[in-house]
Amino acid sequence: MIGFTYRFFMSMTNSLARMQLDEILNLYFQALPEGNVLEIGSGKYPLYKDKVKAVTYQTLDIRKEVEPDICADIHNMPIEDETYDIVFATEVLEHCHTPQKAIGEIHRILKKGGVCILSTRFMFKIHGSPYDYFRFTDQGLLHLFKGFKEKEIKSHGNVFTAFFDNFYKKSFPLRIFFLVNSPLKYIFFWKSKVCPSGYVVYAVK
Repeated sequence: MIGFTYRFFMSMTNSLARMQLDEILNLYFQALPEGNVLEIGSGKYPLYKDKVKAVTYQTLDIRKEVEPDICADIHNMPIEDETYDIVFATEVLEHCHTPQKAIGEIHRILKKGGVCILSTRFMFKIHGSPYDYFRFTDQGLLHLFKGFKEKEIKSHGNVFTAFFDNFYKKSFPLRIFFLVNSPLKYIFFWKSKVCPSGYVVYAVK
């Protein structure tokens, strides 16, 4: 119940970029098959457990205090090869000091035909400091996912959503004001190819 309340409150006060990101993710979730799922960088509560048909659903995070099922670094996951059908890694890649190794690890633990859904920022302020290392373009992401059989990259947001989100704060009093983000996302709805807020990668091993 606590996890559901937390996710609901967060969804109501999300940044514009996050709202537009979730719309893309939800479209992908609807088409996912049933399978064994791993969510990387899950934090305290799994974000997508109630959105997918999972045989098993596990979480992985580097922070012990958030009590993940697997406490590990994405660069070196203590997981056997070809364990999962689906891997989620949303808003994680920019915090990886060696992104190619992180993507290689995801590829390794996916079964043949398995799906990775990953998102990352392009135009966004430094966050999670001192562990915010990179910003990626669509060309860079295609290179990182070169070992995957199929890949699709979608952008979301634009320079205006990025501008508004730079004023976004996580403190409780200021989050209330971001309820206006819900109508704003329909005003600034277009996806920029040269100045997006971020990208979503759908890749098949």
